[in-house]
Formats: sequence, C-alpha cells, structure tokens
Amino acid sequence: MNSQTHSPPAPDRELGRFTIKRAMFGFGALLLVALAFMGFFTYWTISEFRIGGPIQKDIAKSREFYGEILPPPLIPVEAFAVAVLIGRAPETLATRKPKIEQLHGDFDASLAR
Repeated sequence: MNSQTHSPPAPDRELGRFTIKRAMFGFGALLLVALAFMGFFTYWTISEFRIGGPIQKDIAKSREFYGEILPPPLIPVEAFAVAVLIGRAPETLATRKPKIEQLHGDFDASLAR
C-alpha cells in the first residue's frame, strides 16, 4: 500500500502561490487606489476651473490687461469726420443721420464697458 500523504505547503512557499483570494484582494486594493485618485483629480479639477478659481482669475487679468493696452475706439474721431462732411454739404444730413445715430450708440456702449 503506497499511501502518499499531502501536507500543507511550507509558509515560505505559500507566498508565491497565486490564489483567487489574493487576486481579489489585489484587484480590490487597485480599485480602491484608482477611486481615491479619481476623487482627488475630480476635486482638483473643480477647484481649478470653478468661477472665481485661479484659471478664471487669470483669464480676467488677461482681459483687463488687453483692455488697458488696446487703443480706445475712434468713435469720436469718426463722428467728427461725419460732422465735417455734413458741414461741407448740409444736404447730405438725411443720408448721414443713420451713421451718426450708429456712432452715438457705439459710443454709449463703449462707455458702459
């Protein structure tokens, strides 16, 4: 009678064995790390891109900068030129009146900015 007895593996050999229990534990740990990373990334994205956040403030600063360095609109100069043309030829008042009204509206809009 040839009986072989199976003894449990030695503890040092058990570390290298791949079991479903270890695979599930590893997958769970990986999933937990991935969820933590996604949560942190979501928090960071919302805090960066929210209204009043750093990126929105940078955009507002650049718009203010461009507003300060750009030359003012030439609406008064153009209106003066139209007025001179009307002064030289008063009969063109009827045809130039819509242009004067448009320039007046543009000037009021530029003051509102």
